[in-house]
Amino acid sequence: SPLVLCIEGGQTVTLTGTGFDTATAVKFNGTGGQDSLSGTITASTATSLTVSTPVGVVDGYITVVNPAGQVTSSASYTTSSAPTVGVSAAATICSGSSTTLTGTGGATYTWTPSLGLNGTTTASVIASPTTTTTYTVRGFNEFGCNATATVAVTVNLAPPAITATASNTSPCIGSAVNLTSTSGDIPTSSTETFDSVASITEKG
Repeated sequence: SPLVLCIEGGQTVTLTGTGFDTATAVKFNGTGGQDSLSGTITASTATSLTVSTPVGVVDGYITVVNPAGQVTSSASYTTSSAPTVGVSAAATICSGSSTTLTGTGGATYTWTPSLGLNGTTTASVIASPTTTTTYTVRGFNEFGCNATATVAVTVNLAPPAITATASNTSPCIGSAVNLTSTSGDIPTSSTETFDSVASITEKG
């Protein structure tokens, strides 16, 4: 099938031929040899080159340059843009709860980090993080061109348990009882412990 390169660059392309161990440049050329852009050679042997594609390639041919001259591919390549990837709105959940996150715009997806997710390769995932987490969804088109979007899931911790103790658990009618309430995390605007007085009176 014809070679399709992503305009955003960064793809790994393997070329085969001869004399590649002395290659000094790999050019990605527009139609008619214009708009030449250089790729980055990452590995080479006498018969193969591994190249990272440049940003901004346009439809054209690939030219390999070495000290003896240059050779241009007989077949051309075409280009594709990355998809426009979106994601559902940021969410706030209580500790122990979950929310559904959905990516849009891609043909396939990956999610990171995987912590708190029920999967990482579907358009929609269920997120149940224990702490506030920002997730990244990467969407791919059919040629592997990709883009990302991020979404934050804020986790509100469960409120601390509050306990109350009475100074007298068997009061007489009309007597006062001191009630003391304590919490593991009193707001800073309050004192760490507080007392209230309740009067118990006979009804009827």
